[in-house]
Amino acid sequence: MACWVGVLAKNRGLWRLDLKSRNWNSIAFWRSVLIFLWIAMPAHAIEVHNFDCKNCHKVGVSYTDLGNSATNVCLECHKDNPPSVTMLDGTSATPTGLFAPTDASNAMGSYPAGLSEGSGPGAQTSHMWAGRDVKEAAGAQAPSGRVFYGRYGISTGKLTCQRCHDPHSRDATNTKILRLGTNGKEDMCLDCHKPWNVGINDHGLLSHPIVDNYQQVYDDASDRYRSPAQVEEALGEVALVEGGVSCSSCHGVHFTDSDGTTTDGPAQSLAEGDGKLLRADGPTGTDPSALCQACHTYKEHGSGTETVGCLVCHSGHSYNGGTPNYFVLRSNTETTTYGTVGSLSYTDLASELGGTSSTAQLWAGSAGSADGYCERCHGELTSMPGSTRMHIEGEDCNGCHGHNAAGNDYAFGANCTDCHGWPPATITAGGPDGYAFVSGSRDYSSDANYKPETTTAHLTHAGSVDGYGLACAHCHDDDFSITHNDGNFQNVFSGASAHSVTSAGGLLTPNYDKTGDGSCSNVYCHSNGGRRNATGTKVLGDYTTQTVSWANTSISSCAACHGNDTASMTSLANSSAHNAHLDAGYACVICHEQTALDAHNLVDGAESGLHVNGAADVLFANDYELSPGNS
Repeated sequence: MACWVGVLAKNRGLWRLDLKSRNWNSIAFWRSVLIFLWIAMPAHAIEVHNFDCKNCHKVGVSYTDLGNSATNVCLECHKDNPPSVTMLDGTSATPTGLFAPTDASNAMGSYPAGLSEGSGPGAQTSHMWAGRDVKEAAGAQAPSGRVFYGRYGISTGKLTCQRCHDPHSRDATNTKILRLGTNGKEDMCLDCHKPWNVGINDHGLLSHPIVDNYQQVYDDASDRYRSPAQVEEALGEVALVEGGVSCSSCHGVHFTDSDGTTTDGPAQSLAEGDGKLLRADGPTGTDPSALCQACHTYKEHGSGTETVGCLVCHSGHSYNGGTPNYFVLRSNTETTTYGTVGSLSYTDLASELGGTSSTAQLWAGSAGSADGYCERCHGELTSMPGSTRMHIEGEDCNGCHGHNAAGNDYAFGANCTDCHGWPPATITAGGPDGYAFVSGSRDYSSDANYKPETTTAHLTHAGSVDGYGLACAHCHDDDFSITHNDGNFQNVFSGASAHSVTSAGGLLTPNYDKTGDGSCSNVYCHSNGGRRNATGTKVLGDYTTQTVSWANTSISSCAACHGNDTASMTSLANSSAHNAHLDAGYACVICHEQTALDAHNLVDGAESGLHVNGAADVLFANDYELSPGNS
């Protein structure tokens, strides 16, 4: 009743004037008012700060200091080993939210002179409570709501505990005494951090967007986002706020250590924080992708050597010294592979998103200069160190390196099947099994020497199930890194050194004629295998090769290359020892058990095994008695 009496007493002058004018009996009136209030007012819990005013309103304390050099009035109670406080009703209470000065975040360099960042559990796990209220790098400005200023304006221009918390709140249900009430947390964040209240159509310029309806976002792009149910199950404590994404989806305010393995909150076993107050691992944490991957399906960048997490290239906010990047991309970062990298710029959008640049310009920059976003780490496009092929000026990195391409272990990993089959086998454009296609300038079907892949031998040579499973390098040899994706689709046997198998260890000079159906010649793959000579070391003269068509031809006879009877063995210049055995009635399988099923067929698995492997594999059939006349 004390609070109600106080209100009535405060306004007693007005009531007296009214009472006099009406000549009422004041005693009877007050009695009726108090009885009415007593009946109308429901029973309620005790207010949080239901103690004597003198506990806080006294000399020798500060309302604006962090607490390291002058006594912060709030930290008199909210500190380690807190004192018990006697309430007005005679009961006592002990504060549960406990802080030390170095629990405050120093992410913006707000610590006063002489105070060093703390270490150990709980350090930098709370919002700063002593500083200026305007900080562009934090997206902070003075709040607009009058309630944030108080009667005497002690927090005007400042960041204090009282800015967010109302020490005089009489709402017993508002246990955190928030200025905007129990459900006002998000509105409080957004009033101060209004510059970071951006939407999806801003494309991540300056800040991650605030999303009102995450379900709709997921429905529109379920290949890029996780379902709301999956978000709730993610590592850490990332959560949707009233079905959307808001500040507290990713951030806490107090007792939040940017560690997805710990439970946030007062009286919890917190790790040492980084001041960013994230609900999962931060950029220097064990898993710098966990926070983003709670909602996004994108994979980590990098390779088996070094995994680069989402927060290495992206931030949640990208002020970047006043020059923000789109898609909350950082302007500076650091990796083990590339060290510290600066001047990362993505300040324009691609033309299809309303900008003035092409995606090729944004990622790969200008000719001869490593100024594209990707180039700042990976080097200038056309001379990129460690590249498996020569890149062409003007190429769009995204053409081969998809942010979330299927089949890749890492984001931006190049996948052959993004552009063509592996091997190409159909007459469809691009991957996963069609002919080579990247864009209008990289379209094999428009090439003068185009051959429908349903008629070529790609599947026979490189197919892993029904073919030989040969690697691309067998035919697209040592110039692959230079010629790949150069717009010429006929770079076959064009390098300085052919593959060792294709060229029989360098003795043969393979050739490909791209005209018509195309033809291969001087290749070990279509030869007699090399006649055995007296020295045991084969020379060029030991090989008899066949010219074979690349398209519209299928070779199914052993006799086509090395023979399978006395006549064909002789005409194809095989060793005379073969004729002696054949004349005696021995079948091919007797000496070549793991290659030949008979004189006309290969054993299962030979195509991807011993056949055409550069060696003469003589393996005897153990179940055959080697005696004259047996065949």
